[in-house]
Amino acid sequence: MDFSLSPGAVDFRAAVKAFIAEHLTTEVVDQMHATGTFNDKTFNAALADAGLLAGAVPGYGDRDPIELYILFNELENAGAPYDGLAVTMLVAGVVNAVGPTSTATGSSRSCSQAASTAASATANPTTARTWHP
Repeated sequence: MDFSLSPGAVDFRAAVKAFIAEHLTTEVVDQMHATGTFNDKTFNAALADAGLLAGAVPGYGDRDPIELYILFNELENAGAPYDGLAVTMLVAGVVNAVGPTSTATGSSRSCSQAASTAASATANPTTARTWHP
């Protein structure tokens, strides 16, 4: 069996590496370490503007799941602040998967509360313990 990356995945990896080389500055890393949040809204916005997040939400969009792995693998290898982004993407995938069902059953409030709690947990880990469905 051939486990080689597809040409599209190879191109995507090159695009992610080029983005990191241009946008991951020592200032971004220093700020991440100084605040302890491992999140940078400007860096995340630049990822989105570059089209690297398009379709990266699990179950939504047209990205190959391998490309999602490549994105986070390259961000991690470079020491980029991606923890907040990873949690947000996870929550977006959950909302995408159960949101329509939750809305139909009348539990959309619980779904949005869960999403909000999970997204804020990166800034304040104790918040994750305060939400009860």
